[in-house]
Amino acid sequence: MSTAMVSHQQALVEGRGLLEAALPSNINVGDFVRLALTEIQRTPALQECSPDSVFLACMEAARLGAVPGTLGHGWLIPRNIKGRMTCNFHPGYRLFVDLARRSGEVSSVEAHVVYEHDEFDLAYGTEPRLVHKPNLTADPGEAVGAYAVAHLKTGGVQVEFMPVREIEKARAAGMNKSPAWANWWSEMAKKVVLKRASKLWPLAVEDQRALDSLVRVDTDAEVVEPVALAEAKPLTERVQTFTDDPADDQVRA
Repeated sequence: MSTAMVSHQQALVEGRGLLEAALPSNINVGDFVRLALTEIQRTPALQECSPDSVFLACMEAARLGAVPGTLGHGWLIPRNIKGRMTCNFHPGYRLFVDLARRSGEVSSVEAHVVYEHDEFDLAYGTEPRLVHKPNLTADPGEAVGAYAVAHLKTGGVQVEFMPVREIEKARAAGMNKSPAWANWWSEMAKKVVLKRASKLWPLAVEDQRALDSLVRVDTDAEVVEPVALAEAKPLTERVQTFTDDPADDQVRA
């Protein structure tokens, strides 16, 4: 294991108690540490980041109930800030969906991109209506927008639609040159419309605070350009796994 990996592993192990306190009960701290180390090992640029910044990014993820690099909840992103390599946690759109579900006030949330050859009909007013039938048999054409639909526990439905011009305006206000926009435009567009839609969700005070924290973290991640990422390398080393009982710590392939 490289010297950099040893330093990052040590920082996460020493801060294990803080991570465990921040994580929700359904996420095991040992699994969290193992998967975070796996992400660091797979991405050489992350190994150049200071261990303190990597740990703080992991703490942000833990507080938000996300495991970096899994299920699209978020990623550890290296950034060059004033000549110093620093790690930030960048939330994914699925984290907004999960937060809504955890609240208990929203039964389900979904977001989709609409393309020019899709069948799409949206009407607001006293009887709002949305119909979206994706064109699955041919070239979908260019994206025309994205929307989010939230089904409330009370039986209501909230719909938010953003045309491409508004999505691109949000992109320009943030990390316009991010490789995330270049490589996963649809995923980023879904997150933009979910962020706007979330302002209308009927959340309890604690859930609203969690949402505000998520929006803040995502906004902070958008204002600084990331470094160019090399293609992730396959794992060639063994990663230490930390169980609940330190005496049971073991090495897994």
